[in-house]
Amino acid sequence: MVQKIGIDFGTTNSLISVVTKEGKVKSFTERNRPHPSVVSYDGGRIVCGSKAKKKLEDSGIGVFGSTIRGPKKFIGKDHIPVGGEIKHPKDVVTDLMKFLVEHALEDDGSEIADLSTAVVTIPVAMDGRSRQALREALLDAGIKVDSFVHEPLAALYGYYQDQLDPRNVLQRDEGKTVLVFDWGGGTLDLTLCQIRNGTIVQVMNRGNNKVGGDYLDDAILRFIEEEHAKKFGWTEQTKKPRNPGMKAKLLERCEQAKITLSKRSKDIVFVPDYYNGDSEEESEIEFELTKDT
Repeated sequence: MVQKIGIDFGTTNSLISVVTKEGKVKSFTERNRPHPSVVSYDGGRIVCGSKAKKKLEDSGIGVFGSTIRGPKKFIGKDHIPVGGEIKHPKDVVTDLMKFLVEHALEDDGSEIADLSTAVVTIPVAMDGRSRQALREALLDAGIKVDSFVHEPLAALYGYYQDQLDPRNVLQRDEGKTVLVFDWGGGTLDLTLCQIRNGTIVQVMNRGNNKVGGDYLDDAILRFIEEEHAKKFGWTEQTKKPRNPGMKAKLLERCEQAKITLSKRSKDIVFVPDYYNGDSEEESEIEFELTKDT
Protein backbone atom coordinates (compact mmCIF):
# COMPACT_ATOMS: atom_id res chain seq x y z
CA MET A 1 0.00 0.00 0.00
CA VAL A 2 1.36 3.42 -1.00
CA GLN A 3 1.68 6.24 1.50
CA LYS A 4 2.53 9.05 -0.91
CA ILE A 5 2.46 9.53 -4.68
CA GLY A 6 4.40 12.26 -6.44
CA ILE A 7 4.29 13.43 -10.06
CA ASP A 8 7.06 15.49 -11.61
CA PHE A 9 5.52 16.94 -14.77
CA GLY A 10 8.51 18.39 -16.59
CA THR A 11 9.01 20.22 -19.86
CA THR A 12 11.59 17.68 -21.02
CA ASN A 13 10.84 14.61 -18.88
CA SER A 14 8.11 13.43 -16.53
CA LEU A 15 8.01 10.86 -13.76
CA ILE A 16 5.77 9.17 -11.19
CA SER A 17 7.29 8.13 -7.85
CA VAL A 18 5.80 6.55 -4.74
CA VAL A 19 6.83 6.22 -1.12
CA THR A 20 5.77 2.90 0.37
CA LYS A 21 5.01 2.12 4.02
CA GLU A 22 8.56 0.84 4.30
CA GLY A 23 9.75 4.37 3.57
CA LYS A 24 11.34 3.44 0.26
CA VAL A 25 11.00 5.59 -2.85
CA LYS A 26 10.17 3.81 -6.10
CA SER A 27 10.31 5.75 -9.35
CA PHE A 28 8.73 4.30 -12.46
CA THR A 29 11.41 4.92 -15.06
CA GLU A 30 12.33 3.48 -18.44
CA ARG A 31 15.86 2.05 -18.40
CA ASN A 32 16.59 4.17 -15.32
CA ARG A 33 15.58 7.36 -17.13
CA PRO A 34 12.41 9.44 -16.76
CA HIS A 35 9.92 9.43 -19.61
CA PRO A 36 10.33 12.12 -22.29
CA SER A 37 7.45 14.61 -22.15
CA VAL A 38 6.49 13.95 -25.76
CA VAL A 39 3.09 13.03 -27.21
CA SER A 40 2.47 11.97 -30.81
CA TYR A 41 -0.85 11.47 -32.58
CA ASP A 42 -0.10 8.91 -35.27
CA GLY A 43 -3.09 8.02 -37.43
CA GLY A 44 -5.48 8.04 -34.50
CA ARG A 45 -3.01 6.28 -32.20
CA ILE A 46 -1.62 8.08 -29.15
CA VAL A 47 2.09 7.47 -28.65
CA CYS A 48 3.93 8.90 -25.64
CA GLY A 49 7.38 8.96 -24.08
CA SER A 50 10.52 7.64 -25.78
CA LYS A 51 8.60 6.11 -28.70
CA ALA A 52 7.06 9.49 -29.47
CA LYS A 53 10.44 11.21 -29.14
CA LYS A 54 11.92 8.90 -31.78
CA LYS A 55 9.36 10.24 -34.25
CA LEU A 56 10.93 13.69 -34.15
CA GLU A 57 13.11 14.44 -37.16
CA ASP A 58 13.72 17.91 -35.81
CA SER A 59 13.66 18.97 -32.21
CA GLY A 60 13.07 21.75 -29.73
CA ILE A 61 10.14 22.69 -27.54
CA GLY A 62 6.94 22.90 -29.54
CA VAL A 63 4.83 21.14 -32.14
CA PHE A 64 6.37 19.20 -35.03
CA GLY A 65 3.74 17.75 -37.36
CA SER A 66 1.65 15.42 -35.20
CA THR A 67 4.15 15.41 -32.30
CA ILE A 68 4.23 17.74 -29.28
CA ARG A 69 7.46 18.08 -27.30
CA GLY A 70 7.06 19.82 -23.95
CA PRO A 71 3.25 20.11 -23.61
CA LYS A 72 3.86 21.78 -20.24
CA LYS A 73 4.74 24.94 -22.19
CA PHE A 74 1.23 25.05 -23.64
CA ILE A 75 -0.82 24.31 -20.53
CA GLY A 76 -3.23 27.17 -19.84
CA LYS A 77 -3.50 28.18 -23.50
CA ASP A 78 -6.68 27.77 -25.52
CA HIS A 79 -5.52 25.44 -28.28
CA ILE A 80 -2.58 24.18 -30.34
CA PRO A 81 -2.52 22.98 -33.98
CA VAL A 82 -1.31 19.37 -34.15
CA GLY A 83 -1.05 17.46 -37.41
CA GLY A 84 -3.72 19.53 -39.12
CA GLU A 85 -6.08 19.31 -36.12
CA ILE A 86 -6.81 21.63 -33.23
CA LYS A 87 -6.20 20.14 -29.80
CA HIS A 88 -6.64 21.53 -26.32
CA PRO A 89 -3.31 21.52 -24.42
CA LYS A 90 -5.12 20.10 -21.39
CA ASP A 91 -6.11 17.01 -23.40
CA VAL A 92 -2.52 16.48 -24.56
CA VAL A 93 -1.33 16.59 -20.94
CA THR A 94 -4.09 14.13 -19.98
CA ASP A 95 -2.86 11.68 -22.62
CA LEU A 96 0.70 11.95 -21.27
CA MET A 97 -0.47 11.41 -17.68
CA LYS A 98 -2.55 8.38 -18.65
CA PHE A 99 0.57 6.92 -20.26
CA LEU A 100 2.61 7.48 -17.08
CA VAL A 101 -0.07 5.83 -14.93
CA GLU A 102 -0.41 2.86 -17.28
CA HIS A 103 3.36 2.36 -17.32
CA ALA A 104 3.53 2.51 -13.52
CA LEU A 105 0.76 -0.06 -13.17
CA GLU A 106 2.39 -2.38 -15.69
CA ASP A 107 5.78 -1.97 -14.00
CA ASP A 108 4.63 -3.04 -10.54
CA GLY A 109 0.95 -2.75 -9.77
CA SER A 110 1.41 -4.20 -6.28
CA GLU A 111 3.32 -1.06 -5.25
CA ILE A 112 0.62 1.34 -6.39
CA ALA A 113 -2.74 0.12 -5.22
CA ASP A 114 -4.10 3.67 -5.42
CA LEU A 115 -3.04 6.32 -7.93
CA SER A 116 -6.09 8.51 -7.50
CA THR A 117 -4.42 11.28 -5.45
CA ALA A 118 -0.99 12.83 -5.91
CA VAL A 119 1.34 15.66 -4.96
CA VAL A 120 2.46 17.45 -8.14
CA THR A 121 5.50 19.66 -8.62
CA ILE A 122 5.15 22.89 -10.62
CA PRO A 123 7.37 25.84 -11.65
CA VAL A 124 7.19 28.88 -9.38
CA ALA A 125 5.96 31.05 -12.28
CA MET A 126 2.96 28.86 -13.17
CA ASP A 127 -0.10 31.11 -12.97
CA GLY A 128 -3.57 30.32 -11.65
CA ARG A 129 -5.06 29.57 -15.06
CA SER A 130 -2.30 27.07 -15.86
CA ARG A 131 -2.65 25.44 -12.45
CA GLN A 132 -6.37 24.98 -12.97
CA ALA A 133 -5.82 23.51 -16.44
CA LEU A 134 -3.24 21.10 -14.98
CA ARG A 135 -5.68 20.08 -12.22
CA GLU A 136 -8.32 19.34 -14.84
CA ALA A 137 -5.88 17.43 -17.05
CA LEU A 138 -4.84 15.20 -14.14
CA LEU A 139 -8.45 14.72 -13.06
CA ASP A 140 -9.31 13.58 -16.59
CA ALA A 141 -6.48 11.04 -16.21
CA GLY A 142 -8.06 9.80 -12.97
CA ILE A 143 -5.74 11.68 -10.60
CA LYS A 144 -6.84 14.25 -8.05
CA VAL A 145 -4.23 16.82 -7.08
CA ASP A 146 -3.75 16.73 -3.31
CA SER A 147 -1.40 19.71 -3.48
CA PHE A 148 1.03 21.54 -5.73
CA VAL A 149 4.63 21.96 -4.57
CA HIS A 150 7.08 24.38 -6.14
CA GLU A 151 9.87 22.44 -7.84
CA PRO A 152 12.78 24.08 -5.95
CA LEU A 153 11.02 23.46 -2.63
CA ALA A 154 10.55 19.80 -3.58
CA ALA A 155 14.28 19.60 -4.33
CA LEU A 156 15.09 21.00 -0.87
CA TYR A 157 12.71 18.52 0.78
CA GLY A 158 14.49 15.78 -1.13
CA TYR A 159 17.89 17.00 0.09
CA TYR A 160 16.89 16.81 3.74
CA GLN A 161 15.12 13.47 3.34
CA ASP A 162 18.33 12.01 1.89
CA GLN A 163 20.24 12.78 5.09
CA LEU A 164 20.81 9.99 7.60
CA ASP A 165 18.98 11.99 10.29
CA PRO A 166 16.80 14.62 8.57
CA ARG A 167 15.36 16.00 11.81
CA ASN A 168 18.81 16.52 13.31
CA VAL A 169 20.07 18.23 10.15
CA LEU A 170 17.08 20.58 10.16
CA GLN A 171 17.81 21.46 13.77
CA ARG A 172 21.45 22.12 12.83
CA ASP A 173 20.30 24.51 10.08
CA GLU A 174 17.79 26.32 12.31
CA GLY A 175 17.61 30.00 11.32
CA LYS A 176 19.62 29.55 8.15
CA THR A 177 18.56 31.02 4.80
CA VAL A 178 18.79 28.67 1.80
CA LEU A 179 18.66 29.63 -1.88
CA VAL A 180 17.61 26.76 -4.17
CA PHE A 181 18.30 26.76 -7.93
CA ASP A 182 16.14 24.41 -10.00
CA TRP A 183 17.35 24.38 -13.58
CA GLY A 184 14.88 22.25 -15.48
CA GLY A 185 14.40 21.49 -19.14
CA GLY A 186 12.18 24.48 -19.81
CA THR A 187 12.44 26.74 -16.77
CA LEU A 188 14.90 28.15 -14.27
CA ASP A 189 13.36 28.55 -10.81
CA LEU A 190 14.81 30.06 -7.66
CA THR A 191 13.30 29.76 -4.20
CA LEU A 192 14.60 31.47 -1.08
CA CYS A 193 13.77 29.50 2.07
CA GLN A 194 14.41 29.73 5.81
CA ILE A 195 14.54 26.95 8.37
CA ARG A 196 12.18 27.89 11.18
CA ASN A 197 11.23 25.64 14.10
CA GLY A 198 12.39 22.58 12.21
CA THR A 199 10.35 23.33 9.09
CA ILE A 200 11.14 24.79 5.66
CA VAL A 201 9.45 28.14 4.99
CA GLN A 202 9.38 29.76 1.54
CA VAL A 203 10.34 33.43 1.65
CA MET A 204 10.52 34.40 -2.02
CA ASN A 205 10.19 32.81 -5.47
CA ARG A 206 11.42 33.87 -8.90
CA GLY A 207 11.09 32.00 -12.19
CA ASN A 208 12.25 32.40 -15.77
CA ASN A 209 10.67 30.32 -18.52
CA LYS A 210 13.26 31.20 -21.18
CA VAL A 211 16.53 29.79 -19.80
CA GLY A 212 15.78 26.11 -19.24
CA GLY A 213 18.08 23.24 -20.12
CA ASP A 214 16.44 22.63 -23.50
CA TYR A 215 17.40 26.14 -24.59
CA LEU A 216 20.98 25.41 -23.55
CA ASP A 217 20.95 22.20 -25.62
CA ASP A 218 19.82 24.25 -28.63
CA ALA A 219 22.58 26.80 -28.01
CA ILE A 220 25.24 24.05 -27.83
CA LEU A 221 23.96 22.55 -31.09
CA ARG A 222 24.06 25.91 -32.88
CA PHE A 223 27.59 26.56 -31.56
CA ILE A 224 28.87 23.17 -32.76
CA GLU A 225 27.31 23.67 -36.20
CA GLU A 226 28.88 27.14 -36.46
CA GLU A 227 32.32 25.85 -35.45
CA HIS A 228 32.03 23.00 -37.97
CA ALA A 229 31.13 25.50 -40.72
CA LYS A 230 34.12 27.70 -39.80
CA LYS A 231 36.45 24.68 -39.95
CA PHE A 232 35.55 24.06 -43.61
CA GLY A 233 35.00 27.69 -44.60
CA TRP A 234 31.30 27.27 -45.27
CA THR A 235 29.03 30.26 -45.69
CA GLU A 236 25.23 30.32 -45.55
CA GLN A 237 25.26 29.80 -49.32
CA THR A 238 27.82 26.96 -49.39
CA LYS A 239 26.85 25.16 -46.18
CA LYS A 240 26.05 21.47 -46.69
CA PRO A 241 22.50 20.28 -45.89
CA ARG A 242 21.84 18.06 -42.87
CA ASN A 243 20.81 14.50 -43.56
CA PRO A 244 17.20 13.71 -42.53
CA GLY A 245 16.67 13.15 -38.80
CA MET A 246 20.24 14.06 -37.86
CA LYS A 247 19.49 17.30 -35.99
CA ALA A 248 17.48 15.35 -33.41
CA LYS A 249 20.43 12.96 -32.95
CA LEU A 250 22.88 15.82 -32.47
CA LEU A 251 20.53 17.55 -30.03
CA GLU A 252 20.32 14.37 -27.95
CA ARG A 253 24.11 14.07 -28.01
CA CYS A 254 24.41 17.72 -26.89
CA GLU A 255 22.12 16.99 -23.95
CA GLN A 256 24.26 14.01 -22.97
CA ALA A 257 27.42 16.12 -23.20
CA LYS A 258 25.86 18.81 -21.01
CA ILE A 259 25.14 16.18 -18.35
CA THR A 260 28.66 14.75 -18.66
CA LEU A 261 30.20 18.22 -18.21
CA SER A 262 28.53 18.50 -14.82
CA LYS A 263 31.03 15.86 -13.64
CA ARG A 264 33.93 16.06 -16.08
CA SER A 265 35.93 18.85 -17.73
CA LYS A 266 35.32 17.79 -21.34
CA ASP A 267 33.37 15.47 -23.62
CA ILE A 268 33.52 14.52 -27.30
CA VAL A 269 30.38 15.11 -29.36
CA PHE A 270 30.41 12.75 -32.34
CA VAL A 271 27.62 12.17 -34.86
CA PRO A 272 28.49 10.41 -38.16
CA ASP A 273 26.76 11.25 -41.47
CA TYR A 274 25.33 14.48 -40.08
CA TYR A 275 25.77 16.50 -43.28
CA ASN A 276 25.46 15.49 -46.90
CA GLY A 277 29.08 16.49 -47.47
CA ASP A 278 31.70 15.81 -50.13
CA SER A 279 33.92 13.86 -47.72
CA GLU A 280 33.60 11.82 -44.55
CA GLU A 281 35.37 14.54 -42.57
CA GLU A 282 32.92 17.17 -43.80
CA SER A 283 29.91 14.94 -43.18
CA GLU A 284 30.60 13.91 -39.58
CA ILE A 285 30.34 16.07 -36.50
CA GLU A 286 33.26 15.63 -34.13
CA PHE A 287 33.79 18.34 -31.54
CA GLU A 288 35.48 18.48 -28.14
CA LEU A 289 33.16 20.33 -25.79
CA THR A 290 34.65 21.71 -22.57
CA LYS A 291 33.34 23.64 -19.59
CA ASP A 292 35.22 26.67 -20.90
CA THR A 293 33.75 26.43 -24.42
